[in-house]
This record gives sequence, structure tokens and C-alpha cells, in this order.
Amino acid sequence: MQIKVDSIRILRALLRFELKEEETWLLADDLRRQGQIQPIAVKRIDNDSWELVAGRRRWEAAKLLHWEFIEAFEGDYGQGVEIAAAAENIQRKQMSLMEEAAHVGHLHGAGKMSINEIAERTGHGNSWVQDRLAVLEFPDNLKELVHGGHVRIGAALILSRVSNKEQLDYFIHCARAGGCTAQTAEAWWLDWQAREKMNTGLSYDGTIPQPLPLPEQPPVTCFLCGESKQRDFVSITYTCVECQHIVTTEKSEAQRRALGCPAPDDANG
Repeated sequence: MQIKVDSIRILRALLRFELKEEETWLLADDLRRQGQIQPIAVKRIDNDSWELVAGRRRWEAAKLLHWEFIEAFEGDYGQGVEIAAAAENIQRKQMSLMEEAAHVGHLHGAGKMSINEIAERTGHGNSWVQDRLAVLEFPDNLKELVHGGHVRIGAALILSRVSNKEQLDYFIHCARAGGCTAQTAEAWWLDWQAREKMNTGLSYDGTIPQPLPLPEQPPVTCFLCGESKQRDFVSITYTCVECQHIVTTEKSEAQRRALGCPAPDDANG
């Protein structure tokens, strides 16, 4: 049957994910060239409106094409059908990470399925399921970072360990500006963790560490007089290549005076 595009409503949480605009335009182009091959699934609300059950992308693509009507089929969909659809959708390769997380969360929550059951139903491992459930606990700006493709799940999971909100916001800003690999996220997290320990002044066992003794510095030899001095009594002077001969001349003069030798002019006289 055909129903009006603007009569469709989204009531189910699983369908309230954000779509990538470029993917929706690609699907719209396919619909324009080939027509609608597969109808969307709907459930009647009243005489003038329908609830969308499946086919969010096709519906959004139809809106981009300014279609007035779209092909649909009506059914009475219970919780079991929705859970089966969620499990089947996870197996599709085109789903984004946030979509996968939403569907896994639905199976775990509304479907009351264990992690093992979800893994078996979807053909993924337990760690894959646990990672998607962890994504649902991310703060909103980290979820947006993942959905925007700025970081992959490995890096996002590492960033989620940062408990300081201001520091996490800064890392997210850096990742959005320049990207962030798992190795980079690990380095950021280790640096933050080290600075947190320094700020609290506590070591791992909760005791205040004693300050380390200053290392003993060996004496150095003065370039001009040749005497051995402690580092506290010497200074470092930078000279360019053009002025190096002046320093060498001064050194020769200092050595001559130290030995009591006459100046070159006096010796010649």
C-alpha cells in the first residue's frame, strides 16, 4: 500500500539515531533511479498517522526526494518482532557504531538478553557486545565524537577512562580538531593519570612519597683558565661561528698571563 510520507511518526527509540547525510543522499539517488524496491514497515496510530517500525533510511531518502507517498506494509508488531529486527540489523555491515550500540542496548535492556545471548544471536564475541554497551555510557560529547567518525571505538574507550570532565572535554576538542588513534588516546590518558598523581601527592599505596635526593654533579673544566670548578660556579655562554675566534684568542691570552709569558709585542721588542 501507499501512505503519505508526512503522516509517518518515529516513536521507537531504536529509530531515533542520527543519519549521515551523505549516506542518505546516496540512497535517495538509488530510489530516484531504481524506484523503491522494498517497502517500509509501519503500524497504524490512527486514521491519519502511522508509526514507523522499520525503514528509517528509506523514509528519510523519500523526504529528500520530496515524495508525497511511499510504499509500506502494515502489521501488528510486538516486542518479540522488534527484538528480532534489532538482532538482524546488527548483522548488517552498514550500521554505524552508535547504531550498533543502540541496538545492543535494546536487546540487553528491553529484550532482557544476557551478553552471551546477544553475542550468539548476532554472531559477535562477548567483548564486542561489552564495548557497545560501554559506548552507551559515554558522555554526549564523546558519543558525538564517535558518531562523527573522529575516533574509533578503541580510542573512545580509552578516553572514557578520564574522569575529570574538563580534561576529557579538552581531549575531545583535540581529537575533533586533529583526530585521535588508540595510541594517542593511551598517551593522553597516561599523561593525565601521571599529573593527577602528582597533584594529589600520593603514591599507589596511599603514602606520601619522600623527595628524591639531588644527584651529585661532577665538576667541569673552565674553557679559559682550565681550572676544575663545581657547576654552581660556572656559566654557559653561547657564541656564533663568526665570533668563535674571539673566544679562542681570549683563552690564549688568559693562558699566557697565567704562565707569566710576555705579550707577543714585548717578546719581539
